[in-house]
Amino acid sequence: MNEKSMEKSKRKEILKAIKEKELAGFRQNLPMPEDKFIRLFDLLDAQLHAHGCDHSLKLTEQILSNLEVKDVLSVLAWLEEQGGYCDCEVMMNVEQKFEYLEEKST
Repeated sequence: MNEKSMEKSKRKEILKAIKEKELAGFRQNLPMPEDKFIRLFDLLDAQLHAHGCDHSLKLTEQILSNLEVKDVLSVLAWLEEQGGYCDCEVMMNVEQKFEYLEEKST
């Protein structure tokens, strides 16, 4: 292996380690279990197709209550911190942060 390819390989390793550390921090700070987020996204997607977005978190809040989430307000605040200020933004901005779960299952 020449010096250039060794350097490139080392950079890839460093980037991978950084991504893994960021993901670990993200997962550690989730306000509810990952499986409930997946259910939230599935149910919210169906509700948005049926009713559209009224630029509030009304549907998200209802779904979280139905999922028996203990601290709905904390989850809503966390979703807003992640860019989910309304139901459609939860789908657009927050759901993608959970793509690692799909990668893990394949």
